[in-house]
Amino acid sequence: MKKGLILFFLLTSKILFAQPGQIDSIYFFPINPNTIDSVYFVADVNIGFQDCVLDSSYKFFEGDTITFYANYCSLTVMSNCNRTDTFNLGVLSTGNYFLNFIAFIGVNNCNTPNAVLDASFYNVFSVAPTNGLKGTNLGGNFSIFPNPSNNSIVNLKSNSSFPYNLTCYNGLGHEVFEMAGLTGNQAINLPKENGIYFLKIVDHQNQTSILKCINLQK
Repeated sequence: MKKGLILFFLLTSKILFAQPGQIDSIYFFPINPNTIDSVYFVADVNIGFQDCVLDSSYKFFEGDTITFYANYCSLTVMSNCNRTDTFNLGVLSTGNYFLNFIAFIGVNNCNTPNAVLDASFYNVFSVAPTNGLKGTNLGGNFSIFPNPSNNSIVNLKSNSSFPYNLTCYNGLGHEVFEMAGLTGNQAINLPKENGIYFLKIVDHQNQTSILKCINLQK
């Protein structure tokens, strides 16, 4: 009953305050976390105000459900503000989890967000037992450009001379190709389909890095 009342209040507040904006997507890193990885999620948020900032965030655990609150703020009511923010859920024990992400917005008063911007409930991810590998960095020694790409090609820059392996996943987490024994900088050919892709890179020390890239062919 308590959860139902909270959900009713959140959705009702959003309608009453009529603040524009939405959570466009949520992605988890690493794609297959285990019990020694820090689990992150990335939220793409569209806020109907200009010059928006992420003022604060906090989370609550209740069994296998994680409720994560993000407070956004804007000082001007003008054009849309698109943000991509990364949040750390920490190291978790083995199991299946549900993430409820709730974004608030405050205009002209960052200390008191006064309306629900959007809420995304029951985003599912799993944590497996440790496989002995080291943790995951969101970027590590690697970076990509241009991002977004308009011709399915991204340039991967490596700050290390050691070899590494690369696996590409689509936005649903399905593997689309892999490349082994790479060294130095590389030109990576993404699939021709427009969308979001993730490059999982494992270096010579079994350190995993994850890079998010977007293919937007015209």
